[in-house]
Amino acid sequence: MVIILIMTTFAATLIVRSGNGCLLGLYGFERQAITSAKRKKGTKQRTMFDFEKLEVYQVTQAQNISVLKFLKDQKDLDEDVKKLWKKASLSTVLGLAESTARMSANEKKALLTEARGAINECVAFLEMVREGKEIDSQLAESFYSKYEQMSKMMLGMIRSFSDK
Repeated sequence: MVIILIMTTFAATLIVRSGNGCLLGLYGFERQAITSAKRKKGTKQRTMFDFEKLEVYQVTQAQNISVLKFLKDQKDLDEDVKKLWKKASLSTVLGLAESTARMSANEKKALLTEARGAINECVAFLEMVREGKEIDSQLAESFYSKYEQMSKMMLGMIRSFSDK
């Protein structure tokens, strides 16, 4: 069994793999603590799909919500840019979710690679909007750091399927 611990500013991710390289688990510590702290006494926690338990999914989903709210509020931003950035943003989380449903490592890896490519597209849109001074620099930096975190997390997952 191989255990890999990835520490970031915001969280710790633990990747557990069997001796033959199969991914046994991917655990995000910060997000789990927040989830259990918010749960009220006496309420049942709903059963999650596998992808909902992944920290990378939770980070990606939160980023998508922030970006979609930003895009909705931008009246002066070009509609094509908004539409394409939204499509790329949604592709990140949908590709990740779909990859968890696949059985073969190659299929999982391909979908994760596409999702990571969509993150790069989002960064390109962010940089265009930043250059056009259509986004607050602090918000742009926040988006950029989250995209970087998402990309690194997905790269870790992709590499976990590459060693087979």
